[in-house]
Amino acid sequence: MLSIQVVKHKNQMTALLVDAHTSMPLLYPLLFSYSKLFSRALNTQLASLQAVKLFYEYWQSRFNCSFCYSFWNAKTNPQIAIEEFDKFSAYIQESRKKNCVFNESSVISVTIATRLRAVLQFVSFLNSEFVSNRYLDLSPVEVATIHGYISKRINEKRDDLRFFYRRSSRNNISHQTYSSLTSEMIKDLFKILRPTTNKQDNPDNPFKRVETQFRNYIILRLLINYGLRIGELLLLETSSIKRTSRGTYALVITNTEEDNRKTLSIKTRDSHRVLDLEAADYKLLSTYITHVRAVNYSGAKLFVTVTPPHKPIDYQSINYACGILTSQFKNIHPEYFDGQFLENISSLTPHMFRHTWATYTLAALYKMKRAEILRATKLAGIAFTEKGIMDEAKDELRKLGGWSVDSQVPNLYAARFIQEKANFTNLMRLQSDPLDGGLNDEMSWITS
Repeated sequence: MLSIQVVKHKNQMTALLVDAHTSMPLLYPLLFSYSKLFSRALNTQLASLQAVKLFYEYWQSRFNCSFCYSFWNAKTNPQIAIEEFDKFSAYIQESRKKNCVFNESSVISVTIATRLRAVLQFVSFLNSEFVSNRYLDLSPVEVATIHGYISKRINEKRDDLRFFYRRSSRNNISHQTYSSLTSEMIKDLFKILRPTTNKQDNPDNPFKRVETQFRNYIILRLLINYGLRIGELLLLETSSIKRTSRGTYALVITNTEEDNRKTLSIKTRDSHRVLDLEAADYKLLSTYITHVRAVNYSGAKLFVTVTPPHKPIDYQSINYACGILTSQFKNIHPEYFDGQFLENISSLTPHMFRHTWATYTLAALYKMKRAEILRATKLAGIAFTEKGIMDEAKDELRKLGGWSVDSQVPNLYAARFIQEKANFTNLMRLQSDPLDGGLNDEMSWITS
């Protein structure tokens, strides 16, 4: 039997696939963890190793031996895994369907595709690491040929997964809603969360202590204005705020030297970034640190509890606050939770705030890039084209949001933006050139 254990290494929590009887880590998954997963968030490590664990269990049931043994016996040739990939895919689909209580095939398809991609990542690591002259007694040309062939097979399997996911999505998802807030929702939400001051009371704020109100107000601004993940927010320290050479201030998003909360880490290498702070946000943060944050707290964390013993806030604190805020928001603005409203929401979640930031930021980036290119083409006296503008906007969004170059998330926001832009253009066309021939004006007798 296999199990996944979490160990602490260099002040970071790392997941390992181990033999349940001996507690010894499996060789090739161990190398995979330290080479590809070590710098990633713990939840990402766990998800990837869960997929590798399923692959090892499949291999054991089919060949009555460990994949590690088979791989070593095949002289570290990853092709043995590629040849079994389709059968493993069928195995995992059948197992998933048997264990699913509800017939939610779209959810099953997404989970299967995610796990199969993780296994392909593992096989790709084996190809990069072991198909080399260090392990194979072949000429460099022969090694390159084998490596290229296996890479091609892996890419073919990835393409098959993309088709599988798209087909499942078309067959099972009839209507997609976007879990982000409209501009009206944002304004009303900030009105509710605005802290009580000496000049103005806010009885709608569901949090009683002024210190809590101020802290939560700043947290919401950081989530919506800068698209921080919750893990990134919780990692912030007072030293994360830096003065730039331009005389402005920036927020440094990175791992801290030591944090005992095992699920707390930057998601990927691309998530390490520096974000320019708007002047009003810096002023709020400065006021919070100097006058609101617990003065007797000796730690470095930026956001801490307001009552002794002062401790850094955690995921549970954020989720609890979101629950309280959801109840108050629904009580004051029930229309936003009405199913008849297209942009309705069911609750306020931390990730919804990140979705909201990405939606509005992409639109702003596109508008800015378009204006820049339009101005440049006019000066150059050449024809204006919008080709390439969205790609540039997506690249900027990817950097600001800390997504890797392989992430498809920016493409999803781009698709939504293009859809909304097309709908707006179509409505403008219909309003400027109505097709009803004035029939609506002639039908007043029906409603009178």
